[in-house]
Order: sequence, then C-alpha cells, then structure tokens
Amino acid sequence: MVLAAFGQDTTLEDIDSALQFQPGLFTWTISAAALLAERINGVAIYSQLNYRRFAEEGEAYLAEYWAPDWYSNQKQHASPNFERERKQAVEVLQTAKFENRRLSSDEIYQILSRGDLVITSLDHGILNSTPITFGHSVLAYGVRGPDVRLHDPGPPPTKSRRVKWLTFIKALRTAAELIVISRNKTE
Repeated sequence: MVLAAFGQDTTLEDIDSALQFQPGLFTWTISAAALLAERINGVAIYSQLNYRRFAEEGEAYLAEYWAPDWYSNQKQHASPNFERERKQAVEVLQTAKFENRRLSSDEIYQILSRGDLVITSLDHGILNSTPITFGHSVLAYGVRGPDVRLHDPGPPPTKSRRVKWLTFIKALRTAAELIVISRNKTE
C-alpha cells in the first residue's frame, strides 16, 4: 500500500523477494525501512534500538541491549549472526533519516495531521479489545477528529479502519520503532 501511494504498484511476491523473506524468520522493521528508502524519498525511522551501534558492533550490541530471553528468541528467528539485518541497517543509515529515540504522541499526531504515513507495530489485544496480545503491524495514514485512519492487514484485513486516537496511542505504547514516510514532494 505504501509503494502504491507513490505510484509504484508491486506484488507481495516482489516485496517478499526484496525483503529476503524466509518462512520461520522474523522480518524486522529495518527491513521494510530499507526497502522503502531504496524506492522513495522522505523515509525516516525512529527507534529505541540504536541502529548505528548495531551496524558498527553487530550481534554484540544486540546481546548487550536486549534482555536475554528476547535476544535468544530474536537470534533463533534471524539470519545467522544477524548479518542480513545488520546489512539492512547499514543500508538504511545511508539512505534514510534515522533517529535513536521514541516519538511522542504529539509528534505522531502532527506527522499524521500533515498527511505523512506511519508504519508501526501495535498491541493487537489493545487495538482489537481482545485478550490475545502480540505485535501487529499497521499503516496509519491520517487523523480526523478523534480517529486515526489505518490500513490494517488483519486478520481481518481492513483498508480504511478508523480507530480512536487514545486506543491507537495505548496500543502503540510498546512500539519501539516507527517508520515515517513523508508525502511532501519537496523532500
């Protein structure tokens, strides 16, 4: 949907290939940021994970940064020694804006108000008022009054979903990363 918004129609197979998708392995936010920054201008990633240090130090940084159980789970579902993910971090640092910080809810509101796009992972349970909780990626593309407009790949997939701003912010509380795509043609 993001690439289509910039006149670049592509198939899921094309995206999987570009992301080097492999069943059983996680696809990191940095992978999507690398793909987008390669194809369109105005991509920024905001992350609490310091991708500069990861690019320089590799797996040693992740072992230091993450809790042992999270590190172990990520290692089990990543490329050997995190090399694919590290390569993508290097690419993003060369082609996109990177800031090692979390955006405030006010900053996110301003970004969406000006028509820019935000890709983030939300807490599925909070977003859908269910007890089942897991990370769930969505594309936020606007605000109108008390609502955020989302493209939600599901389940169930919903192209123009409206979610209350406070629900969105609560579901976002654990998201350590956001990709922002500027729709400003001058960037």
